[in-house]
Amino acid sequence: MKRTTRVLMVVLALVLGVAAFMAFFVSSEAVSADRFAQITDGMTETQVRELLGAPHHVRRDAPDRSAFFYGGFQRAKWCSMEVFFDAGGRVTGKFHDH
Repeated sequence: MKRTTRVLMVVLALVLGVAAFMAFFVSSEAVSADRFAQITDGMTETQVRELLGAPHHVRRDAPDRSAFFYGGFQRAKWCSMEVFFDAGGRVTGKFHDH
């Protein structure tokens, strides 16, 4: 096999590998969209954990506010989802970036 052909084969393999990774990265949800849709105001942190699993990150915005964060670039997910809680640990809202 000629050197040029081998180089083209390697480049093609790299391009296909990057394309496959990007397709997975862009199309994957942080957690199940169906389960995320079931989150409603007033649910407890425990109920959210049971439904979505352990958060990838817990953010303390202030003494009276916190958020569970799922997905994001650090988890190789294009998508990010957040669930916001009040001081009593009850859901006050949620965010899904697409």
